[in-house]
Order: sequence, then C-alpha cells, then structure tokens
Amino acid sequence: SGISTLAEREPLASYQFAGQNLERVRLLGLKETALYKSNLSPEETLALVADLKQRSDVAYAQPNYIKYALKIPNDEFYGIQWHYKAMNLENAWDIEDGTTNPVTVAVVDTGLLAHPDLEGVNVGGYDFISDTGTAGDGNGRDANPTDIGGDSGYHGGHVAGTVAARTNNGSGLAGVSWGAKIVPVRVLGN
Repeated sequence: SGISTLAEREPLASYQFAGQNLERVRLLGLKETALYKSNLSPEETLALVADLKQRSDVAYAQPNYIKYALKIPNDEFYGIQWHYKAMNLENAWDIEDGTTNPVTVAVVDTGLLAHPDLEGVNVGGYDFISDTGTAGDGNGRDANPTDIGGDSGYHGGHVAGTVAARTNNGSGLAGVSWGAKIVPVRVLGN
C-alpha cells in the first residue's frame, strides 16, 4: 500500500497549527511519507514539528531545511588552514563574517610584523618589554610593537593573522574576523 494509501487519504487535512492548515506538496518515495508546507516563521515551524511528533497518526516529522552555499573566502592559502573547518567557520561566516559589527582585539604576544595580510588592521600598539636583551630591539618600552623575529617565531604575527588577516582578497591567508582591527601588545621577546 504505502504511497497509494497516503494518496487516497489525507490524514492531516483538518490539522491546523497557529491558525494555518498544512498543504501537501507531494508524496515522497518512502512508505506513507509526504512533504507538507505552511507559511510559518522558522520558530513556529519548529513548534509545528514538535506538535506533529505528539500525534498518534504521525510516525515521523522533521523540518525540510533550506541549505545555502557556505561562505568560503578566496584567499590563496585558505585551503591549508585546516583548523578553520574544525571550527565550523564557513557556517559561522554565513551568519557573520566580522564586517557588520567589527571589533578591535588586543593580541598580547610577541608583537606584530609587517605583512600584506595585516596592512590596515593595526591600530596602535605598544612594546612593554623593558629588558633590552629580552626585547632584542635595542631599546626598552616604547610605542613600537614590532616583532623582531628570531626566537619569537613571529608568534604574535601568526595570532594576529588568525584573528584579523585581510580576508577574501585573493591572496595570503584568511582571518577569523574579516573586519577586526588589531592592537599588538608586545610582552614576549627572545
């Protein structure tokens, strides 16, 4: 019977939710399964599904989610940033990529280096290392948070790039936030 049985009867013909009837769109290929539609908000739709699951004449109810393509940046080396997929960033970027409500992030690390992906994201910063040997830059505390490299491994630049590298510009890497600014605070040296 299966499909023909459901085609002959309409078990949800008189069912209403939030003042609306369900409209059967079509029968599906599974036994006694059909696709229904209504003009409800996403929240109301979830409540409708919960209500349908409570009915004795409904064995299974699930929203028919609309899927969209994920927002994927075109940066040259984005593909090797494996940790972004682990963070589910492509789904997150569909909701917010950091350009609607940009934030400023203090990166307290080894400082910042000049890099094309970091152009325009640096706002101020400071070098808090007073010991010149540890600082490696020949001076003490000052307003120059440049990461001099060496034993630092440019860690501060790496972190700053992860947070706010210029993204979707066809080159380099992608940042988590496409609109964030960075305040580099240099506290780690050699």
